[in-house]
Amino acid sequence: MRLSRSGEIKLPIHVIDKEAPLKWEVRQRLTLLEATVLWTDCLGTRDLVNAFGISRVQASNDIGLYLTLFPGSLLYDRSRKCYRAGSSFQPHFLRGTPEEFLHLLKSAAGPDGPVLVLLGELPPVEIVSPLERELRLDTLQAISQAIRESRCLQLDYQSLNREAPVTHTLVPHALVYNGYRWHMRAYSESHGEFRDFVLARIQGKPLLREIRDQNAAADTAWQTYVTLRIGPHPGLTPAQRAVIEDDFGMQQGEVTKRLRAALLPYFLRLMHLEIEPHAGSAREQQIVLLNAEELRPWVRF
Repeated sequence: MRLSRSGEIKLPIHVIDKEAPLKWEVRQRLTLLEATVLWTDCLGTRDLVNAFGISRVQASNDIGLYLTLFPGSLLYDRSRKCYRAGSSFQPHFLRGTPEEFLHLLKSAAGPDGPVLVLLGELPPVEIVSPLERELRLDTLQAISQAIRESRCLQLDYQSLNREAPVTHTLVPHALVYNGYRWHMRAYSESHGEFRDFVLARIQGKPLLREIRDQNAAADTAWQTYVTLRIGPHPGLTPAQRAVIEDDFGMQQGEVTKRLRAALLPYFLRLMHLEIEPHAGSAREQQIVLLNAEELRPWVRF
C-alpha cells in the first residue's frame, strides 16, 4: 500500500474467484464498508481500522477487494480524502432500505451497541412488532446528512391538524425511536422552537439548505434530564404489589428511570403511565408515577 500525491490510497489488485464464498470476518468488514458509504458517503481506512481493530494495510486490502468485486462502485474524493459512492454503486451486502438503517440505529443506541451471539442452536423466538410506517430512502438520507452537517431542511409536512401539507424550515439534531415510530428532534423556524416531527409524515424529499448555528445545545427539553419514580398501583393487594415489584426489580416499592425531558411523554405512553394520579384501574395500569407533580411541566401531548 502507498499514497499518491493527492493522498489517495494505492490499493492492491486482487485476483479472486467472485463466485467463491467470502469468509465470515471479511464479509462483516465489507458490510460495514458498504454501510458507511451508503449512509455517510465518505469512507476512509480509519473507519475499518477503528471498527475491527485491524491494520491500515488490511483496511486498504478490504477496500481493494470491494472494488474488485464491484468495479466502479467507489470513487476517491481528493478534497475529502475518502472514498464515496460511484455512479454504479448499489448495496450488495445490505438491502439499502430506511427500515434497515433505522434498525441499525436502534441496535447501536443500546448501552453496549449491537451484540452478535454465535451459537449452534437457539430456542425458537417470535417477536411482535408494531406496523412499520412508510418511509422514503432519500428522505432519511437527507435528514441524516442534515444532522451530520448541521444544515437546515426545507420540507413539506402533513400533520393531523391540517388538511394540506405545510412547508417548514427545520434544523434537525437527532433521530428518536419512541417504541412505535421514528421522529426527528428539530428546531422549527416556522414555530420558533424545538419540536418533534414524525418521519412518515414528511411529503417528498426534503431539500438541504445552508448551515445553521442552531443546535442541540439550545434545546432545553433535550438537554434536561428528569428522573421518574415508579411504583405499584396503590389499588393492588399486597400480594399483587409484591408481584409487580418483582417484575420491575423495584427496591423498597419503587424503581427509577432517567431520561431526557423531551422524551418523557413518549415513555409515559409506552408504559401506559398517567400523569394524573391513579387515573387507570389497578388491574389495567399496575404501575404509577410517584413524582408526577415534578414531572408535569415537561409533559406535553
